[in-house]
Amino acid sequence: MDNLKKEHQPIVGIVCKEIVIDNDIAHFPYATYSGKNDRYIRSLYDNSAIPILIPVIDEDDGVKPLEYAKSILSKIDGILFAGGGDIAPILYSEPLTTNVGRFEERRDYWEMLLIKEAIKIKLPIFGICRGMQLINIALGGNIYQDLSDIKDCHLNHVQPNGRHILTHAIKQEPGSMMEEIVGAQCWVNSFHHQAIKKLADGLKATSFSPDNIIEAVESNDPNHFILGVQFHPEMMTPKYDLAMKLFKTFADVCAKKLI
Repeated sequence: MDNLKKEHQPIVGIVCKEIVIDNDIAHFPYATYSGKNDRYIRSLYDNSAIPILIPVIDEDDGVKPLEYAKSILSKIDGILFAGGGDIAPILYSEPLTTNVGRFEERRDYWEMLLIKEAIKIKLPIFGICRGMQLINIALGGNIYQDLSDIKDCHLNHVQPNGRHILTHAIKQEPGSMMEEIVGAQCWVNSFHHQAIKKLADGLKATSFSPDNIIEAVESNDPNHFILGVQFHPEMMTPKYDLAMKLFKTFADVCAKKLI
């Protein structure tokens, strides 16, 4: 990266998750930390972007979340919403079912706010797994609380093997951005038990698994880059070009603001 010009390196925000360490690391048991899987960071860095971690905040932190969100978004060139736990069903007006796992309420509301504000200013957005689902919810869609709710879902979408291992194929819609980036068909990994149910009006589904789970979404607005994928390309980038191409496309779009 030494030969790159600074003005061509976009700053990309990644929203953290909150982690409670329950042992005596550094003599601070049960402290809460903000962090993110290093693969997201490396995948952006390897594509000439500057990753910046965004901590989770709310009113209890002594700030006004809306003002803070606007301030953050004004200083970055794109934002990545990463994978993680389940999403609070109240955000899509459904009661909690028995198959929902743990969710981070503070993170859910903070990311919803960031997504809605990023959409207002047409900031480039990349959503991965949970991130894609949250984008859909923020725009008015919803999700299946568990894949067991889908009669024809027959694949194992929570693979038991290594995170880089390819598990099933996906097919792209002709003429979509996904087809342009990764081709008409490719193989991906899979780590999710929830999925998009009702697609938001502002999005179009552009990739599908063999059992018809939505695997990618894009914005209906040709002037706003929104890309969401249900799989985890950050865990595939060390071995597979198609995953690296997704991050490169996102980083290149973010960089256009600085060129």
